[in-house]
Amino acid sequence: MSMKSDDAGKAALEHLGFSVRKLSELNEQKRADFIATHGGITLLVECKLRKDDPAEKKRMDAVLAEGRVYESKHELGPHNSHSKNIRQAFDQLMQEQSEEHDYKVLLYVADCENASAVCEQILDTLYGATSVFLPDGGVTRELPCFFYHPSEFFNANGIDAAIVGYQYEGNWDLVLCLNSFSDRYLDLRESALEQLFQGSAVDPLEEEACGTALVVDSAAPRLEGKAKVFARHFSSMDPVLRFLESKYEFRKNSLVQGNMKTPLFVVRVAKDAD
Repeated sequence: MSMKSDDAGKAALEHLGFSVRKLSELNEQKRADFIATHGGITLLVECKLRKDDPAEKKRMDAVLAEGRVYESKHELGPHNSHSKNIRQAFDQLMQEQSEEHDYKVLLYVADCENASAVCEQILDTLYGATSVFLPDGGVTRELPCFFYHPSEFFNANGIDAAIVGYQYEGNWDLVLCLNSFSDRYLDLRESALEQLFQGSAVDPLEEEACGTALVVDSAAPRLEGKAKVFARHFSSMDPVLRFLESKYEFRKNSLVQGNMKTPLFVVRVAKDAD
């Protein structure tokens, strides 16, 4: 059965051990969903739920009803529909004036087909992420690159973190995404919240320090439209790659963008008739 946003959010937070209190609307004004407390910290939480597109769900049901194979396609990379939800969550979190809290957190739950791929889309949208090929001692490595594309975390630095995940066969798969542009980032990375996600947290600056990721931490111009497509084929024209070469002291024109937004597929087969 499909979940409702409040039910999904409450269940995910309680799975993490939080005590959860639903916030009622004030004077018909939209506000965040929950106050959640655990381990001496208090979170203000806005929950967003990603569901299947109704038209696509109808097509899937029709395909399965005919006993045929249904394919679900999802492209990696930032996605406009996720951007809209994140910006709405930011507005609702920032409007809260009456409830004391330590951190503002977006909880984004995928209740849809191919939920793991959709969660990857959400992370790419939060972080403006891609991957970059770089030379390394005669071989080429591919590393994740945070904030390569326009990033919702950069634009919504009032959100301290996001919890992203889905439920599968009664179990929750959740990851904590730290916003390194938040004023409370340094405090949050040492908090009880971060400790709940040992091994399941994304921290761009920690990954950069470990040499496992690149970070675009400047206002280097991001290409749009035809210029962006052009730079995919002629990487020497990409100003973000040039910034990264300067920052990390790579050889000029040695970096190439990696991830080409490869479609991911999940296949469902209709059940045999009884």
